[in-house]
Amino acid sequence: MKLRASLTFALLCAAAGLFLTPPAAARHRQRKDRGERARGADTAVVLRYPDQENGADAFARHTWTTDVVVLKYRTDADARLGRAPYARATAHGNLLLTAGITRLGNLLVGAGGTAFNATNSRIGVGDGVTAPAIGNTDLSAVAGSTHRWFQLVDATPSCTTNVITFHATFASADGNFAWNEFGTDNGTASGNTVTAPLLNRSVPSTLGTKTGGSWALTETITIS
Repeated sequence: MKLRASLTFALLCAAAGLFLTPPAAARHRQRKDRGERARGADTAVVLRYPDQENGADAFARHTWTTDVVVLKYRTDADARLGRAPYARATAHGNLLLTAGITRLGNLLVGAGGTAFNATNSRIGVGDGVTAPAIGNTDLSAVAGSTHRWFQLVDATPSCTTNVITFHATFASADGNFAWNEFGTDNGTASGNTVTAPLLNRSVPSTLGTKTGGSWALTETITIS
């Protein structure tokens, strides 16, 4: 008797499941309605749901990742002559900003805008600690050279396959504060105010506090 009751209960549950579970086509429409999504974050994911024509599940994942390496030299001469740094700091990840995405898109379709080249690229650092948001247009550090500094790149930024590299050296008189945040803008000369657009921003809080000497910052952006 107990066995018959258990079997009856199992059959009822299975039947209920058939009625409660939407058909495969309906589930597919629900997934399709969500569409393709991408965010301007360190990792942007684009998903293409099952292809109706050939039935293949195709998932395309695209990422934007940023790595920063800071080599710290005791003097400007040490950095200039390529001597060994006394310390090294690294950080991983950042946020691709709306203004930066828009500039990249305009350049891609020939809609105007200045490229991030040797005379129009700066790496900015600041002592601000406000978390990054996609709508940011500046660092969060307060005004003044004792809290923020944008350094013009040392040479033409490079793009090798899918890796973009920016490099800037902050001399002994520049950027002497806690390096809590960084970002890349479109400025033409070193200074303490942002030049639109700000491409990206991060608050790693791991780069250290500069009190003198030269710090050389290399930023690599990998798109894959």
